[in-house]
This record gives sequence, structure tokens and C-alpha cells, in this order.
Amino acid sequence: MSEVVKKVCYLLVCVFFAVLLNSCHRKVLITHSSSVIKLAQNDFTMIHLPKATVPAGPTGRTNLEDRPDFLIVKYPLRLAKTNTTYALWKKVYSWGEEHGYRFNRPGQPGTHDDGKGMNERHPVTVVDWPSVVVWCNALTEYYNELYGSDFKPVYHYDGQVARTAPGHRAQDSVDMVETADGFRLPTGPEWELAARYTTVNREGYREFPRKSGVYWKPWLVVSGELENRGGRAGEERGRIVSVEVDKTAVNDLGFYGMEGPEGKLWQ
Repeated sequence: MSEVVKKVCYLLVCVFFAVLLNSCHRKVLITHSSSVIKLAQNDFTMIHLPKATVPAGPTGRTNLEDRPDFLIVKYPLRLAKTNTTYALWKKVYSWGEEHGYRFNRPGQPGTHDDGKGMNERHPVTVVDWPSVVVWCNALTEYYNELYGSDFKPVYHYDGQVARTAPGHRAQDSVDMVETADGFRLPTGPEWELAARYTTVNREGYREFPRKSGVYWKPWLVVSGELENRGGRAGEERGRIVSVEVDKTAVNDLGFYGMEGPEGKLWQ
């Protein structure tokens, strides 16, 4: 699996998840359309993103006019607009344990070491990558149980649906089935698309392609560390302290938690 994706989930991870829409391959500009996923009082909203060619950010060239490298988003998808709340994590975690799933870490609400002062609307933190991918599979099967759908779990281990989080030494054996349409983590290019794209010609942004009305944040800007525009996570003794998932800055596509100090939780 990609190191970009794995790094998302090791320490203070706030999980986003995506659903591939493999049946829709139209070439479209990014819209602000969204849909609400209802999960027993833990509803969340997903925002539509199209397939796209994304100017590379942290690992590629930085000047969009100087033969930039590109990242490819291969399929349209929907991406959750906020970090995953601890409430949603706990609900799916509990359902998973009742249905044979096993996790390495239970997670906690927010960023304090003991979780005190954090409510269940804070992002889940202190989880690891193996637990997160197994949780995504559990979310897929939980959703199927609620609605009679047939979404396919994305992550497999030893040729089977991953329902037990492997140890860190074995995590490279986890496969992501591209044809599966269940919930999963975003890839690096999908993250870049959601974090760096805008239809507004802001200072410091570059239009690409030319005359397209599509603007990107160039230079070596790590996703999640763009300038903060309205709202920010707290800071305590040099640490980043989480806030409720919909109380962070929101970017031009409507995603929360990708900008300013709170976005660094992803790094």
C-alpha cells in the first residue's frame, strides 16, 4: 500500500473514508454536490469528486508552469466532508466486534492523552492503519446490513476480506481491491484533489489548466497545512488540540479539517 496512505493513520489519525463510484466515468469539473449517509444517529455527509489529473504537491515539482508532475484520480468518488467522529467510530467498532471483527486499537475521542474534555463529536484518534482499514470493511458490511445493499469490502488479507487487523509487520500484505465499491481511505491523489483544489483565484494560487477556472495551491505545501481561513484548532503547550469535527476551517470544496493547524493531525 502507498506510504502516503499509510501515514494518514498511525498516531493521531482522523479518518476520512471514500466510496468509489466505478459506474460513473464522465469528465466533469468538480461540483459541490453531496449526499448524506444515514447510520443510526451517526449520519455523515460525503462530497462528490470527479476523476482528475492533479498537479503534484508535497512529493512533486512545485511550479505548475515548469513541467509539473501529476497525480491521477482514476475514478469519480465521494469523500466524507469531516474527520470521522469518535461516535461513528465507536458505533461501527462495536458492531464489528459483535460480528467477528478484531482491531488492534480501540481509539479515543480527541487528542488529549486520556480523552478527557473531549466529546464524541471530536475526531477519533490514537488508532493505527491496520485497525482503520478493517474498520472501513466493517463500515461497509454494517451499511449493507442496515440497507440491504451489496457494497464490496475493499481491503483483503491472505485472499480474504480483512476482518482482523494484522500486526504492523504484516500490514504490507493487505491488498486494496480496486474493483470493490465499499468504504475505504482516500489515496494520496484523492487527498490532494480534496485539499488543494479551488474554483476561486486566491492569492498565491495558480490556474491549471490555463483558462479552465481551476486553481491549485502550488509550491511545497503539504496537504492539510494550507493557510487557515476561519476557525482553527486550539493549541496547548505547542500541541494541536482537536475540536469538534465541524468546528474547524472549511475549504472551498466544503471539506473540514484540511487547513490550518487542525490539518496537521493528518501528517
